[in-house]
Amino acid sequence: MLNKWSLFLLICLLSACSSNEAAPTKKEEATEKQPAQTTLPQSLEEWQSIVNKSEWYKQMKDEFPVTAEQFVDFDGDQIPEYILGHSSQTQYGYVVGKYNTSDEIWEYWSELQYEYPIYNEVAFHGILKGQNGKEILIASDFQPGAKTISHEMNLIKASDDNSRVILGFKEYVEQREDITINPTTNSFHLAGTELNQTYILKNDHLLVNNEKIVLETGLPIIHNEAFMQALNNSFTKTGISFMDTLGEGREKDKTIAKEEFFEGVFCNTYEDYSICTEFYNQNLDEVPITHVLLFNFKQVSAKDISKAIKQEIKIETHDYTDTIDKILYNTSFTVDNVLFHANFDGPTEEALLQKLSIQNPKAAAEY
Repeated sequence: MLNKWSLFLLICLLSACSSNEAAPTKKEEATEKQPAQTTLPQSLEEWQSIVNKSEWYKQMKDEFPVTAEQFVDFDGDQIPEYILGHSSQTQYGYVVGKYNTSDEIWEYWSELQYEYPIYNEVAFHGILKGQNGKEILIASDFQPGAKTISHEMNLIKASDDNSRVILGFKEYVEQREDITINPTTNSFHLAGTELNQTYILKNDHLLVNNEKIVLETGLPIIHNEAFMQALNNSFTKTGISFMDTLGEGREKDKTIAKEEFFEGVFCNTYEDYSICTEFYNQNLDEVPITHVLLFNFKQVSAKDISKAIKQEIKIETHDYTDTIDKILYNTSFTVDNVLFHANFDGPTEEALLQKLSIQNPKAAAEY
């Protein structure tokens, strides 16, 4: 009996010993197969050296008359992007490159381009801190020597999904010297004969005179998945945002009408939605979309919307029988910082949605 146990213990010990000897071998194999980690530059000077030698940078410098360039960590990943501002007699804008850590090269990421018949000079003024480690660039475009034209001051930021750069906010100033940046307070000041305001950046919005101005997100106007499914409207499939011009909207929805030139407010109606722009008197492709109206819903009730957006929909009754011989059932609600005005066919939670209107809060006119 003892011999059997001794033999058993010997076998166990040998097995354990064999496992212990094999373990380091497996670790060594894993170590050998592990790829070498890329060492990223530790200073802006090192980053600049890599940018200057890159094919992407050389190509951009050859293609565009660059007037300003700077590192900005738009997406907050602690690897800075590189933005080039360019100006010519017919076009101005911004091109952004991103460093590909896998291939160890600089490559194109995003751009903002504008056609304009007069030379606009682009300049950068400084960087402010947004939310989640993201940086926001203060830029401007000016017409040198122009005394009677207001010039744009722009906040350039990453869209909330980090897919591109967008204009998060813009204001107009008379002179470039009217723009002052204060990184210590994360703010900027705009001066002038009709403007004297300090704007403080807080996460996703600006504070000015106790007013909260939410920065543009670059996301589709309607991007809440449950809300989109409840509405079942073709507009939600376009991906159009209030940052889009009519030309950009057409790239997302090919059915949008093309107009070469238009003066006034442009509106057009499609199968189950319509869009309008602000007043414009140039190439319509460059005018921002400001209003959207959705209709022709397929049995969407107030209860359906309440469930989707996790808010109680309270419908108000407005009796207009003495003027337009109608009783209207309306309500308003906010989803993802976007205000919606809804019209139903009755006052209960079973009432069906008839129209849903959306207006860019930064649009000047209501119609």
